[in-house]
Amino acid sequence: MSVNKAIILGNVGKDPEIRYIKQGGQDSVKVATISVATTKKYTDRSGQQREATEWHRVAVWRQLADFAEKYLAKGSRVYVEGELATREYDNAAGQKIRTTEIIAGRLELCGGTRKQEAPQADKQPYRNISETTIQEPESDDLPF
Repeated sequence: MSVNKAIILGNVGKDPEIRYIKQGGQDSVKVATISVATTKKYTDRSGQQREATEWHRVAVWRQLADFAEKYLAKGSRVYVEGELATREYDNAAGQKIRTTEIIAGRLELCGGTRKQEAPQADKQPYRNISETTIQEPESDDLPF
């Protein structure tokens, strides 16, 4: 058994890049590429406060790409779940480039900058984490 899962919570670095890719003889498929920054704060050996930012490339396909295009903007706080994928391609200079990215399977807004108001959780499958509530079970529902 193996697991390939990535989970990040961070800020979008720039507006999503949208493109369309032909797949076989089918119509083109929309894909959005976003850069998400995650930052960790720590204290170094000399006692100085430091920050280290890691940038993640995220590919968002089909309906999630529509969502990203409509609602994400530079500075948006976003939660991403997906799987890691590594691929190679030749750049314009003919050099082989190897890149690792997250292929998003789940994307949620967490407040911050938005292009438009996010859809309500009961109307769309996409929801804002800050609007999600967890309800405790009633004491009558406990199995013991």
